[in-house]
Amino acid sequence: MRFNSSGVIKINRKKHGIDYKKEILEYLMNNPSGLTKTDIAKGTGFSRNTVSKYISILEDKDEIYKKKVGAYNLYFSKKQAFFPKRIALSYYKAIIAGIKNHYSDEKEKLKQIGRDSVKYIDFDQSEKSKKQLEGIRGNPIIKLYFEAFRKFYPSFDLMQPNIKISEPIIQNSGKKAVYRFTNSEFIRDSEDFIYHFYIIAGIIEQQFSCLFNRNINCNVEKINISHEKEESYVDISITVD
Repeated sequence: MRFNSSGVIKINRKKHGIDYKKEILEYLMNNPSGLTKTDIAKGTGFSRNTVSKYISILEDKDEIYKKKVGAYNLYFSKKQAFFPKRIALSYYKAIIAGIKNHYSDEKEKLKQIGRDSVKYIDFDQSEKSKKQLEGIRGNPIIKLYFEAFRKFYPSFDLMQPNIKISEPIIQNSGKKAVYRFTNSEFIRDSEDFIYHFYIIAGIIEQQFSCLFNRNINCNVEKINISHEKEESYVDISITVD
């Protein structure tokens, strides 16, 4: 600690254990769209000279990379903490639209894609949720499976965790339940992205069948597209054998 010419205390941050390299890297990880050196300096409170020094060190260690955008260099971490949902969703929607255009009559194959994909998906579930789901395994009360579906669906549909799901309409002597889904990213104004739900149906079949050790079928029953958000919906059923 020392005083500058104005009598203000100035702290030597290195003496207080500041890990500049770590903090700059973490700041880049949490800003996956890229940052200039000036952005990093403003965000971390470090001087631009300090930022430049440690950016060079991180580049030499191959922990970050840069892209030339116009007159600026943007820096990126090679281990991003997250990827912006907006970007991820736009890529996914583009793929779904392409699938719909080229495989419009292959709905069962789309479900199979969903089934096959389960082993690659990192589902967003807590240990408590997993235990609750596994606790239903083998239970003869089918109603419990219907309640679990509605409660835990958002953890299986990672692209739209805020989707709204109605209370189920029970059919087929209590073995089948139909749910109405609203507030979906994939049914607003356009039919381009509706095949998302066929893939999701396959994911649900595979994941719930494994979790519950029961034969569970999931199907898209009806899709309604409207310019009015509240009138757009998808009806999805699950049947427990």
